[in-house]
Amino acid sequence: MKIPYRAYPGVGFVIVVVGCSAALALFAWGLLTPPLETVWRLQVELLVGRREALAEDEVHVLQKTLERYPALAKNLLNGQASGQISANSRGLVENGYAYLVRRTKESPRVLSITPVDISSEKPVEVRIQVNGEKLQPGRAQRSAPLTRELPQTGPFPQLIEVRFGSQKSKTISQAPPVNIQLRGRP
Repeated sequence: MKIPYRAYPGVGFVIVVVGCSAALALFAWGLLTPPLETVWRLQVELLVGRREALAEDEVHVLQKTLERYPALAKNLLNGQASGQISANSRGLVENGYAYLVRRTKESPRVLSITPVDISSEKPVEVRIQVNGEKLQPGRAQRSAPLTRELPQTGPFPQLIEVRFGSQKSKTISQAPPVNIQLRGRP
């Protein structure tokens, strides 16, 4: 037996399928974590200092959120022009990484990194990234601190990531203690 016509979906069926697809897409979008919530979680984890350094996607989310909400940078820095937003004790960092924020171009822009291990004059490898752009890596010693002038270009607030110690070391306890300061132009 042969069917005399081809069965095509009707307009009503197409509208129902498109409507259900749109509803599912909206529901999936609603399940995503908002960027501000991610930043608040990262802020707490960074202040505690018992986590690994941020992944590239987390750094990107933090940078973009700071750009979108400049008042957030002011809040993170307690109203100061620049400073560290990760665990530190008056600039002393012991977990292998540090995250700093500069709110404006006029904020201090000279980054100084000094190892504080009195028993060793061994150099410490330092890697710096500003707004996703990697600066020239260097080595810091107690007798010869590493100093880098941060770029004045790019969006502000500016997120600065400093990682130190061996790239091979994965645990926080293997990182040497360093003092990180952000000062005005020399």
